Amino acid sequence: MGATVIKAAQAVGIEEKPEQKKPVLPGEVEKSIALGRSALIRNQKKAAINLARISKDSDRVRNHIVDEGGLGPLIQMTHSKSLEVQTCAVKTLAELAKTSNNRQKMLENGAILPLLEGLKHKSYEVRGAAVAGLGQIGRLEEARFRVIAEGATQGIVKFLLEGDKDNSLEDEIMCLETIYQLSQHPKNHTRMVKDNILPALFDVVHSSLKSNKHKTLAMKTISELCKHEGNHKKIMDFDQQSGIKRIIKLCEYYHDAVRIYAAKSVEFLAVNPFLVQKLTEEGVRTLHFCASLESLTRKYRYRSWIL
Repeated sequence: MGATVIKAAQAVGIEEKPEQKKPVLPGEVEKSIALGRSALIRNQKKAAINLARISKDSDRVRNHIVDEGGLGPLIQMTHSKSLEVQTCAVKTLAELAKTSNNRQKMLENGAILPLLEGLKHKSYEVRGAAVAGLGQIGRLEEARFRVIAEGATQGIVKFLLEGDKDNSLEDEIMCLETIYQLSQHPKNHTRMVKDNILPALFDVVHSSLKSNKHKTLAMKTISELCKHEGNHKKIMDFDQQSGIKRIIKLCEYYHDAVRIYAAKSVEFLAVNPFLVQKLTEEGVRTLHFCASLESLTRKYRYRSWIL
């Protein structure tokens, strides 16, 4: 049942029955992987659908799929002639990346490439699964650098800007989480700005249509990008030199998490002597800023639920 139908059903008081979870049977993983190696589309479909289902079960099952050699057939199935097989295969790779023990193996076995290719897929569902998978595998520091070095930023930003789907707000949250995850590698800071990430992030933090969770994730990423001095001039020059003004304005935003990451951005920008003068001209006073940051940080420690 689609998201719109579910919402309509809830509105008239009809409860949607939770989907019953089928147990993973003994030998089911091995059988599905064997079917996935077949060149026959009907066998690939059975394998892809089954692996997509059982990969949602637990870390133990996801580990088992990888340990039994499931990555090879899944990577192969992302190039299947069947769209259904492609979709299930990319979704399964994204699920497998949720388990920490799998990420290094996925990196070593070439599982990042089909996720990167998925960003350019004609199917919105495949693109979404690819973004989610890159966010999960991006929890591995080595993978973060690889993903951005391969040029993933533009594809992820393009997905973020696709807002015509029923579940687009949830997908945007997932996409912003992926962007933040990937931004945490110091070598990615300048590359992501070079790949034009700033307009999308500033659009989110200043949009009246986005939730505070959206704004917080976007501001966290901007704060992360401000750590690199190589980005300071580009942030200052953004949108006719309004970048700093936009960040300063957000230091007075009503939501604590957005405010603290805006203040942290100012803190990172203030290491640049030229920007100290610019920040002062824009009305930021060092003592007032430090007091505000200290107060916010203290308050924020006890209010982690705001994220």
